[in-house]
Amino acid sequence: MSKKNNFGLVAMVLLAVSCKYDDISPYSICLKGEIVLSTCCTGTTFINLETSIQLGKKITWANHEYQNMIQVPGYLGNPTINTIGKEVYLNLRAIDMKHDQNLFPTEICFCLIPIALDVPVYVAVNYSYGSCP
Repeated sequence: MSKKNNFGLVAMVLLAVSCKYDDISPYSICLKGEIVLSTCCTGTTFINLETSIQLGKKITWANHEYQNMIQVPGYLGNPTINTIGKEVYLNLRAIDMKHDQNLFPTEICFCLIPIALDVPVYVAVNYSYGSCP
């Protein structure tokens, strides 16, 4: 086999086994983000990830454009403390709706303004406000 054919074979193998970022394994990488919204309307926290890894969606909400928005079940941290705009560092994994339903709060509030942000949901395995967990 020639070197040219070897290069093509190696390139094809690398493409076939490359990482799929929608199947992140727990604790794999630490991602930095900004908390945009925690709401009882959805029982989730919306986070704009500050990474080149595109896990979320590009959306416009409240006259701001976000490049990589995701949501995680529940509220990160203490819900009585305002965390909007706060930096957060997270380890994420893909959500399994069969097994992760208990991560959503049972009390969903009445919302005058519906929150209809169609963005991917991930589970925050670990998180910290200061540095990577």
